[in-house]
Amino acid sequence: MSDDVARYVEGVCTRPRAAARDLALLDDAIDVIVPRGRPGLVRAVAERSRVPVIKHYEGVCSVYVDAAADLGMAAEIAYNAKVQRPGVCNSMENLIVHSSIAERFLSRVDSAVVYHNASTRFADGFEFGFGAEVGISANRIHARGPMGLRELTTPKYVVRGVGQTR
Repeated sequence: MSDDVARYVEGVCTRPRAAARDLALLDDAIDVIVPRGRPGLVRAVAERSRVPVIKHYEGVCSVYVDAAADLGMAAEIAYNAKVQRPGVCNSMENLIVHSSIAERFLSRVDSAVVYHNASTRFADGFEFGFGAEVGISANRIHARGPMGLRELTTPKYVVRGVGQTR
């Protein structure tokens, strides 16, 4: 690693916003940026970046309670989903209660993760078994939802032949 790159990496730890904006211009040296922090930091990097950015600053977490639900369990889940840590990105924003469209809500809602009888606080790369969470992407391409390092990679296919044609 060159001294210049080492300074940038060190700068991310000590001056995150300024260093992240500088890193966002290094499209010849960086493949992707996953800014971790408050929405202002993520927006600042995304607006200036020449490098692809996986943004995780916005999303909508909803909890749905069906009429046939165990209401004690539903109350515990909703309470945990919002009150345990209300400022985190996987905290509940909407509580939806409807009597007749439970399995349809789960299949039609446009979301990377939909919960049935569980708290949204499980939307975390570690909880999904992906290792340490890198972020939660609201994008509609490539990685979507909770992700770890594996979700930031793409497969490489090596096809070996002996003259086959199609």
